[in-house]
Amino acid sequence: MFPSVSMPVNYSKLMRWLVLFAVIFPTVSFSLQCYHYLIDPSFIPMKKLNIDGENTYSAYFSMLILLFSSTLLLVIFYIHKRLSLSFQRHWLMLALAFFYLSADESIEIHEKFIPIVQKIFDRTDGIFIFAWVIPFGMLALVFAVSYLRFLARLPKRTARLMIASAALYLGGALGMEIVGSYTLELQGEGLLYEFCMTIEETLEMFGIVLFIYTLLEYIGYHWKTIGFQLPGK
Repeated sequence: MFPSVSMPVNYSKLMRWLVLFAVIFPTVSFSLQCYHYLIDPSFIPMKKLNIDGENTYSAYFSMLILLFSSTLLLVIFYIHKRLSLSFQRHWLMLALAFFYLSADESIEIHEKFIPIVQKIFDRTDGIFIFAWVIPFGMLALVFAVSYLRFLARLPKRTARLMIASAALYLGGALGMEIVGSYTLELQGEGLLYEFCMTIEETLEMFGIVLFIYTLLEYIGYHWKTIGFQLPGK
């Protein structure tokens, strides 16, 4: 007979740290930009502290929390498979999607679509400055529609939190990217553009953090019904 091992899910301290980092990164970045544009133009903010760009501290943070989300989704997929619950494939597809988003945060795959879309439409102005939002926005819409039944079968609180986290993330990644493209076209790089990018990244980070909270809460709800057994001595 194998002994049962219980694994309690205590995530309050983790969430406090994630929220703290999601506040610190944009605050520090925008404060430095304000100092540069409003006080001392000769001051060049440290690139690693800029919230808008690759290979920055905030980009590493976003990559890690997206990867953590993917891992949690795999845990939920395992739970559903172990209990023979429905929508196993949906949880697995979400895990793969977040793994892609984590990789994209690091190597910016989406940026490769900008010249392709610009060439197709023969435009480089307005929304086409960051033209990747067009194919990825359409993909996000298709993905959302395909998950309507999945959301309807989730506990109401879980579904509401998932929708809220998606709204935050997409509002930043797509919505503020579009706002930023028009700001860049009309005024060029400046404090207003940096403000748009700060809002964008902040919404994305808080969207992911809320999603992590949702997943941890969901795992905690189902954990009592999962049994782990280890060989006895």
